[in-house]
Amino acid sequence: MEVTYKKPDENSLLTAMKELYDKSMFTDCKLQVDGTIFTVPKPVLYCNSDMLKKLLTSETRDKYEEVINLEGLNNVHFTPVLQYMYMVH
Repeated sequence: MEVTYKKPDENSLLTAMKELYDKSMFTDCKLQVDGTIFTVPKPVLYCNSDMLKKLLTSETRDKYEEVINLEGLNNVHFTPVLQYMYMVH
């Protein structure tokens, strides 16, 4: 099997990220916001939020929880924030 590398252009990267979001692919983190569970790849969180980066890398109890509860947020407002995280900016 030959491994090839295709240099991504901005459109192909955006398309791939949208597919990850639409299909909830490669999700290894669960966030609970206002009673709603969001499944997200940790790298998406790590690259787009200093607060979540710290939460995922610091030795805190949250780092080891199956579901991380983000208190004080509203799921109606969190959804577009999460969508924005997937769209490479």
